[in-house]
Amino acid sequence: LHLLTFANIENRHRDMAHYFLTQCEGQKPDKNDPYASLEHSLLDIILNSKMSPLAKRNRLSKIIQFSKGYQFDELTRIAYLEAGNLLYNQSEFDKAIAAFNQSLLLAEKLKLLDAKNKLFFKLYEVYNKKKNFEKSNEYLLNYSSLKDSIYSIHSNQQLNKTIFKRPVASPMKISKIDNPRRGFFS
Repeated sequence: LHLLTFANIENRHRDMAHYFLTQCEGQKPDKNDPYASLEHSLLDIILNSKMSPLAKRNRLSKIIQFSKGYQFDELTRIAYLEAGNLLYNQSEFDKAIAAFNQSLLLAEKLKLLDAKNKLFFKLYEVYNKKKNFEKSNEYLLNYSSLKDSIYSIHSNQQLNKTIFKRPVASPMKISKIDNPRRGFFS
């Protein structure tokens, strides 16, 4: 259910994400499963709009600390991303940059091109707000070129699927052809 919640958050379907998170509430994560507990806590932070920024900040710090300790890189990456978003919304741009950069390092380590692309755009936005246009343009260029690469990869994958799904005709059997010079009566 956590995976479905994350997928719906990613696709901006917050209502469905809330639905899946409430389904998870009925199945409280086992305290002996640190990944599920941290993941559930992170989802609660992302979806709980009533939580104060200070409470979100404190819980994100704990999630980052524990997920790094357990080496849950994907969870740590998402937590840094959320911390960066929170800091950006509070106009703490230098701290937001640090959080986004930590998330970017993990996205590179995990080879997550889409996540890396989103982080390039986030860094572009932060540097643009700081009026550091040189850095802003650098990240915008990285975002644009990676977006093109991702599109090219997806196009090639789609093309390969199309090519390999096309039915192949069976080879034609060529029968022995009589000599055309021979007539009917020869």
